[in-house]
Amino acid sequence: MYIKKKTFILIITYLSAAAIAFGAYSAALSVGGAGYRNTARYGYEHAFGEVVTAAEKLSDALHRGAYATGAEMSASVCADVYGSCLTAGMTMSELPFSTQELENTARFVGVAADFSQSLMGSGGFDDETRKSFAELYKTAESITEALDALRDDIDNGTVKMDEPEALFDETGTSLLSTAMLEMESGIGELPTLDYDGRYNKTAAEECADPVTEDEARTIAADFLGLEGDEISLQYRSESGATSFEHEDKSILVDGWGNVVSMSSSRIVTGDMSTEDMEKAAKEFLTNHGIKNMHLMSSKRIGNLQSMRFERLDGGVRIEADSVKISVAADDGTVYSFDASGHYSDTQKHAKPESIVTQTQAATALPKGLSAKAKGMVYAETAGGNERLCYEFECESKNDDTLRILVDAETGEQYRISFV
Repeated sequence: MYIKKKTFILIITYLSAAAIAFGAYSAALSVGGAGYRNTARYGYEHAFGEVVTAAEKLSDALHRGAYATGAEMSASVCADVYGSCLTAGMTMSELPFSTQELENTARFVGVAADFSQSLMGSGGFDDETRKSFAELYKTAESITEALDALRDDIDNGTVKMDEPEALFDETGTSLLSTAMLEMESGIGELPTLDYDGRYNKTAAEECADPVTEDEARTIAADFLGLEGDEISLQYRSESGATSFEHEDKSILVDGWGNVVSMSSSRIVTGDMSTEDMEKAAKEFLTNHGIKNMHLMSSKRIGNLQSMRFERLDGGVRIEADSVKISVAADDGTVYSFDASGHYSDTQKHAKPESIVTQTQAATALPKGLSAKAKGMVYAETAGGNERLCYEFECESKNDDTLRILVDAETGEQYRISFV
């Protein structure tokens, strides 16, 4: 095919222009990409710097806690420790690697925050508490020194931030994640602390002689009103907990032979009254030997009525000893059942030697509230212990409905929640 010279020149010109434009576009992308990489790197370096700063502030606050006395100074130390822990947690989440590189550090930060929170409002520190702060400070100091050394290594280029390009670096430079893992391995065990908090809960008791699979099958089948061969094994754990299923239902029997949970997956329709469903739940509990239960809450969720019951001991409600039940609105049968709280509660529920009267407890309520006494309750603490309290249901002038618990031993407010 013959192409005129003028046409050929035009084609070459357009192709050249296109090549130049493509090259310019590629160059722009390259520059832009480099800019983004630099921004990310500087951002990660800044985040690591913030982690170091937060660790230094936490270490300083813990060090002061080893010498603090008096309610005001002790409260100030607790607030500083807790605030530093929150800051450390937020800054660590910005670093470009997974949680294993920070596992021990994050665990230490969590324990320090939990420990300080448990002491808020407790008055001045005693000798044992100051000793605990001193032990925590030793760990914090070693972490801070290691983080400071890593920051220096990043500044002088011997450690690089975790970036795709750094993975192919053959200069022998270490990655921050690798250096962090080495640092983490040197932290060791955290000091043993005696306090009432989430991270210091007593481990659940293990069953020394769990029921056999056949015994668990019989228990589960009886609970469902079936024969043993009508249910199928789902799994059995080392502790003896055994799960079975039948049609849409799953049921779990613990090592002691207690049915701790049951759940369903069928579609529910219908509009049974709340009163009838609450009655069905109470009858269900009684029929399965769970007695002296007080209906604490009842809420309609779709076509299910979800309820929480708590056991009464001598007229005192026990928060930890609870059962959760959902009843289907079409036929009034139990849709789900969770009694793990009921069977795991092992407290003796002993009253303090000396408690304030209900009238004295009422003086802890703010003025302007319309209050109604609701009896006494063993309130569950963050560490799984309990505190005997007076319960008041209150209404404010702003139409707020709230529940206030007053410590029966100290006469001070323990918890406020909105109804």
